[in-house]
Amino acid sequence: MKKIMLLALLIGLGSTSIAQETWRNITDTYSHRKILPDGQKIWLATKGGLICIDNVSQDTTYYNHANSGMPFTSVDDMCLDQEGSLWVVSVGAGIASKEGETWTSYNTTNTVLPNDRAFSIACDSDGNIWVNLMYYLVKYDGVSWTTYAHDTLGGNLLFPTWTAFDKDDRVLFGNDGDAGVRAWDGNQLTLYTAENSPLHSNRIGFVKTFPDGKTWIGYQDAGLTITDFSTWEYIDTLVPGTPLEEVYAFDRTSNGEYWLGTYTHALYHYDGNEWEKVFAASPVDSIRYIRQITLDENGKLYSAGSPNFTFDGENWKNITTPGSGMRGNSVRFFLHASDQTAWVASVSGMTGIRDNIITHYRGDDSSSYVSANCYAEDHNGKMYVGHGGGISKFEDNTWKRANPPTGRVPSNVGSMCFDGNNNLWFYYAMQLTKFDGTNTTVYSWMYNDFPAHEVYCMTIDINGSIVCGIDRGVAVWENNQWVAKLNPDAVALYPRVHDIAVRDNVIWLCGTDGLIKYDGSEWTTYNSGNSPIPEGGVWGFDFDAEGNIWFLNGRTNLIKFDGVTFEVIPYFESGMNWGLNSKLRIDHLNNIWIGGADVGISIYNEAGITLNMEEINPLALKEEIIQVAYPNPTNGLLNIAYKLPENQSGWMLSITDLQGRQIDAFALSGNESSISYSTDKLNSGLYLITVFNTKGKVSSTTKVQVIK
Repeated sequence: MKKIMLLALLIGLGSTSIAQETWRNITDTYSHRKILPDGQKIWLATKGGLICIDNVSQDTTYYNHANSGMPFTSVDDMCLDQEGSLWVVSVGAGIASKEGETWTSYNTTNTVLPNDRAFSIACDSDGNIWVNLMYYLVKYDGVSWTTYAHDTLGGNLLFPTWTAFDKDDRVLFGNDGDAGVRAWDGNQLTLYTAENSPLHSNRIGFVKTFPDGKTWIGYQDAGLTITDFSTWEYIDTLVPGTPLEEVYAFDRTSNGEYWLGTYTHALYHYDGNEWEKVFAASPVDSIRYIRQITLDENGKLYSAGSPNFTFDGENWKNITTPGSGMRGNSVRFFLHASDQTAWVASVSGMTGIRDNIITHYRGDDSSSYVSANCYAEDHNGKMYVGHGGGISKFEDNTWKRANPPTGRVPSNVGSMCFDGNNNLWFYYAMQLTKFDGTNTTVYSWMYNDFPAHEVYCMTIDINGSIVCGIDRGVAVWENNQWVAKLNPDAVALYPRVHDIAVRDNVIWLCGTDGLIKYDGSEWTTYNSGNSPIPEGGVWGFDFDAEGNIWFLNGRTNLIKFDGVTFEVIPYFESGMNWGLNSKLRIDHLNNIWIGGADVGISIYNEAGITLNMEEINPLALKEEIIQVAYPNPTNGLLNIAYKLPENQSGWMLSITDLQGRQIDAFALSGNESSISYSTDKLNSGLYLITVFNTKGKVSSTTKVQVIK
C-alpha cells in the first residue's frame, strides 16, 4: 500500500514531491537518541526517523516508514554488524536491517519473534545479533532466532533498554530504571544489584566493556563503576571538586584515551594520565545534555544530545539536521481551516502546515507556554485554540489570549465548536459553556440539567445545534433542553466516545465499543465481534470526498468503510508511524491525516498526496473551474457555474463546514455547466464549495455564506 522511495521528503526543506507518493511522515527529527559513525557516514537514530549524513558532501538522507523499506519511523537503538549492515529496532514495530539500499524487516508477521516491542540491540564477537524485547532476550545467528524468556532467566524485564557484552561474551542487559545488571552466558543468568554486589546503584545509565576486559557501568543518579566482575571500583568524581552525575555515555580510543559524557552536560577526557573537564568551543556554544558518545577509528568524538556535535581534538563542529519543522510528536487534534491550513494541536504548541511549509507557535501574547488541545473556526474564518490556560484566537499571525468572561479562567479546555449561530461552545472542568460573544451560559450535571458528567467531543448537526459525545451515547439539544440519547447495546462499562460527526442527519460515533451509527431511532455498532474490524476499539474517523468513512482501529490498522465493505490496511502494509494513532481528519485535498500520542503525523492518499497548491494542475485555477457561485449570501437556492479542464474525468463537488466536516458531495458532468443546489440542509454560516477530481487533487474552493 505504500510508495517506497530512497529519500525522505521533509516539508519545509525545499524537497520536491515524487508523483503518486501515497504515504508521508511528518515527525520531529530533533530528538537524537544515538549516533553511530560508519566510515564516511554518520547514522543518527531519532524518534522521527533514521538520518544519514555524508561526512564529506554533508548530504543528508532521511529514512522513515513512509519513504523506505524501514518498517517503522521511531528508532530506539541501532548497531553495525561485522559485515557492515545496519540494524535498527523500534519499541513496537520490531527489528530491521539495512544492507546497501535493501531493507529486511523482522517482526511477528514473518518470524517466530514473541512480540514486536524491541528496545535494544547489539552484535557480539561471533556475529550474532542480540535484541532485548519486552520480556524476552533473542539471538539471531543469520539464519534462525533463539528466544529466552526473561522469567526463565530470573524475572520479567518490561523495558530492557540497553544490551552489551563483557570480556567473557556474556550478554549484559537491563534498563535505565532499577533493574541492576543481568549477565547471561548461554546457560546461566547472574543478577548484579546494589543489594547483592558492590554495584553502587540499580539505576543504570550506560554499560560498555573495553579491550582491557573492564566493564564500565554508569549510573543515572551519580558515579561510575569499573569492574571485571571480580574486582570493583566506584568513582564519584573525575575532577576534584566536581561530582560525577548522570553518567550516560563513554567510549575509548585505540590508544587508550577515554571520553565520558553526562546528562548534566559535562564532558570529560582522560589522556592516559589524568582526567580533565572539557569545554566546547565555537560553533558548539553550549552543551545542554549528552545522551550518547562514540569514537571512530581515528579517535574523532561524536556526541548525540543537545546539540549533536563532533570534536577531532582541535575543531568543534555542530551536526546539523534541518528537520521537518515539526516540534514534538504528540498530536492531540487536527483541524483543516478554510484557508487550507492544517492546524495541529500538541503538547508542544500550535503547528500550522500550509503549502508544504510548517510554522510552529509555542505560546501566545500572554508570554506563556501553550500546550494545545483542540481548535475551532468561527463563521468569519477566525481560528481559536483551546489549551491549558484557556482559549486563544489567531490574529495578525499571532495567537492572542481570548478567554470569555466565565467568572474564572478556563483551564485545560478539551473540546470546542461553533454552532450555526456562531456561538462558541467549549468544555472544561466538567462543564459545557456557551459564549455568544457577550454572555456565557454553563451546562453541567449540576447546572441547567446537562445529562452527563463529562463531554468527550462535540460537533454540530445539520440544524447548527451542538451534539456532544458522552458516556454510552450523545447529548442533543431538543425543544430548548438537553436530551441524552443512549445506546442500549453499549458493552463497555464506561464506553468512552473518542470522536463524533453528523452526516445526512445520522450521528456517527467511535469509541471503546467500536464504530457506531445512530439514525435517530436505531443504533448500529460495528466491531471485531460482528465485522472484519480486527480489534475492538475505534479511534478517530472522518468522511472522504466520496462519503467513505476512514477510521483507526487499535494501534495498527487504518480502515475504509463504504457503508457495506470494510477494507483493512494493516500497519506493515502502510506507511503509518507506529504507536497509539488516535486522531484522524481528511483535508480539502482528500489527504488523510493521522496522529496520536508520540507518533507524529502520517498522511495517506491512495490517489497520491498533494499538500502544495502549486503542485496542482496549472489549468485548475479558480476562475477556470468555479466561474461563479450566486447569490452569495444565499437563503435558498445556490447556483454554481463551473468549467472543467478538457480530457479529465471524475470531477466532484463537495460542501464542507468550517469544522472540515463534509455536508454533501456529488459528481459533476459536462466540461462547462451549472447546478442549482438547495441549501435546506445547511444552517446559517459559512461553507466551502470545493471542486476536485477523483484523484484527490483540489481544483477550486470558494466560500459561500448561508443566511436563514
